[in-house]
Amino acid sequence: MRPDVRTLRSLIDEGRRFEIEHAVYFIIESCKAFAHADPRGAISPIRILISSSGDVALDDPFAPDALREGLGYVAPEIVPRPESDRSLTMDLRTSQLPRIAFPIEFDRPAAAVFSIGCVLWELLAGRPLFRGENDYQTLQLAAAAVVPPLSSVPRELETLVRKALAKNLGVRYRNPEQLAKALGDYLLRRARN
Repeated sequence: MRPDVRTLRSLIDEGRRFEIEHAVYFIIESCKAFAHADPRGAISPIRILISSSGDVALDDPFAPDALREGLGYVAPEIVPRPESDRSLTMDLRTSQLPRIAFPIEFDRPAAAVFSIGCVLWELLAGRPLFRGENDYQTLQLAAAAVVPPLSSVPRELETLVRKALAKNLGVRYRNPEQLAKALGDYLLRRARN
């Protein structure tokens, strides 16, 4: 990685707080980068690369740093159900998931919207959205998709975030481009006021 490029995770871990406009900008640019990135894997702050000039790109989902972060943010529709999916194997001593077989067929753009929405929620709230004590608990939290309110965020922006994080695919933005447009329109309205 170039010295002028940092992961969003490294900036968050330093305790950096982001103004609403910056958080939304990073997410808009992440949505655009998704169109040129490998769609496999969940999107998480460690996959979002930011240059010193503000350029945003997505890292490979199988890069060592991305794998070290764990599952990332996974959409509820692709979380394997332990009671119905024999491909989910859990080590009962550690509650870790050594092997997960995610569904082959799922709406990747809609799942990306959910993952990107989770990153936006984290930037606005200042803490991760779905993080259990282990991978199994994290998957269960993602499957439930219970999203706490963002009390310090304007209502209009929280509505956009909630739509990105909708468990129901019929409610969620269909792809990252739709999310980017909605967020861009929000920034324009905010700048006019």
